[in-house]
Amino acid sequence: MSPRTGTAAAAPRRAPAREQARSRPPLRVVEPGELRRLRPGRVGTIAGTLLFVAMFALAAFQTVIIKEQGTLDDLNGRIREEQLRQRDLALALVELRSPQRITAAARELGMISPGAVTYLEPSPGDDAAASFQQRDPAPTTTTTTSPRPRSTSTTSPATAPARAPAKTGTGR
Repeated sequence: MSPRTGTAAAAPRRAPAREQARSRPPLRVVEPGELRRLRPGRVGTIAGTLLFVAMFALAAFQTVIIKEQGTLDDLNGRIREEQLRQRDLALALVELRSPQRITAAARELGMISPGAVTYLEPSPGDDAAASFQQRDPAPTTTTTTSPRPRSTSTTSPATAPARAPAKTGTGR
């Protein structure tokens, strides 16, 4: 092969590399200040994306507020209804407690009014009569147990402990 033929055969392989080199911009040294600089297209894209996200979040937030406001309106309506119901029940209770209604209901049940009311007043001797205790009757049969001693305390019958009845020897 001739040197031109060998180079011609090698030339088609190299041609795409040359075309790539021509389509790329020429290489240059980048200075440190240029590395951090944003291009206007990127700034616009980032700003547009942030604006879209902010508007979407605002719309979602407004939706939540409207939904919760509906819930609050429902609750306020229920509160008003229950306050009216409470007022009606309070009026009904006042009517049920009225002396005229109680008197009418008693007459329907067959009750009558008392003639004269007599008030009782305690006298000083009533305390002595109230503290009187009756002794247990003596057993009719003999028992093998000794009698219990009587209590000498000065407690009133209302605060004294209840006594058990005496046992009789009936054999049960």
